[in-house]
Amino acid sequence: MDEKMLREVWLIALGSLVPCIVALLAGKFLAGKGAIFPVLAGEKLVFFLSTWVFVSAVAVSAYVMASILGMDEETQTTVAGFLVPMFAGAVFVKHRLK
Repeated sequence: MDEKMLREVWLIALGSLVPCIVALLAGKFLAGKGAIFPVLAGEKLVFFLSTWVFVSAVAVSAYVMASILGMDEETQTTVAGFLVPMFAGAVFVKHRLK
C-alpha cells in the first residue's frame, strides 16, 4: 500500500465519522425502544470505535466498488461516502443492540 492510497483510506475513515455519529444517534433512538445501550464510558468508547471501524471499512469498500464501476467523483462521494456507510452503521448498531 503506497502513501497516496494510505492517505485516501485515512481521509475516508475521517469522513466516516459523520455517518457513524448518525448511526449512533439512530442506535440511541432504538435504545429508547427497549434495547440496552452501553452505560459506562469505556463501553461507550469501545462501542463507538467498533462502529467507526465497521463504517470505515464499509466506506472504503464502497469507494473501491464505485471506482471499479466507473462512477464519477460526486456520485462516489454521495453514495460511497455517506449513504452506504450511514445505512451500514445503522444496521450494525441495531444488530449490536439486540
